[in-house]
Amino acid sequence: MEKFKQFYMKYLHNAVVICLVLSFALNLIIESLARQSLINGFNFFIESPLVFMYNVFIIFTTLSLALVIKRRVFAYVILSVVWLGLGITNGVILANRMTPFTTKDFEVLEDGLSIVTNYLSKMEIVLAGVGVVVAVILIVLLFRFAPKKKEKINYKKNVALLLAISLGLFGATDLAIKTKVVDTFFGNLAYAYRDYGVPYCFINTWLNTGIRQPAGYSKDSIQSIFDKGELGSDSYYKVANKDDGKEHPNVIFLQMESFIDPTLVKDITYSKDPVPNFRALEKIILQDI
Repeated sequence: MEKFKQFYMKYLHNAVVICLVLSFALNLIIESLARQSLINGFNFFIESPLVFMYNVFIIFTTLSLALVIKRRVFAYVILSVVWLGLGITNGVILANRMTPFTTKDFEVLEDGLSIVTNYLSKMEIVLAGVGVVVAVILIVLLFRFAPKKKEKINYKKNVALLLAISLGLFGATDLAIKTKVVDTFFGNLAYAYRDYGVPYCFINTWLNTGIRQPAGYSKDSIQSIFDKGELGSDSYYKVANKDDGKEHPNVIFLQMESFIDPTLVKDITYSKDPVPNFRALEKIILQDI
């Protein structure tokens, strides 16, 4: 018993060690939920240790905020609940669809709540609501009764340590990207979450949005493509009037990646054609071909 106490005071009593152990456990749980299996979560750690530990580092950095908080136990629990909430939400979503949980889901939260009954039974919704209420009550009780750190916090030391950890994460991220341990471009979101880890990919969907402007792109560079006289005074392209007896169509290419023909869906019938305009365009194009 005395040896265990000495071990606790030397290692487990250390806030940094606690954050590290918690981070590892949280990431293992998050990845296991994403893969629907604890064994697959361990396999991810074994097969991609650098990626796994990088995601541990991300969680560790957020948990390190507890270093400057007097109610340290409360901080550990709240920060851990946030990460567990991410892992559980992602796990539930992946059990019902192919695309993992991203920050974009918050933008369509209202629409998602309107169709939640398509994915969860009434009992599951009730249990989820009860769980939220219980969680709020436990958080209030935890804030009120959880022990505070008795020793005085050395804010200069701990803030410096927190900054060092944060800078370390930025450095590790830059190194991981340069060495192709992780990537910033996700050709397939589901594969990216599988290969690069849930924490990194979730944060990436928040910070890395849109398409960067290409180098050298400007109004002048685009206008330089056209020959003299092809652009009007308003900078719009002028369709040339050629009296040579030939047709010179202005072709518009429309790429409809998210469009499907509803009639191709099995076991669904319609009282009339659900996409008449598409059908008309289809006939015109086929005739021209």
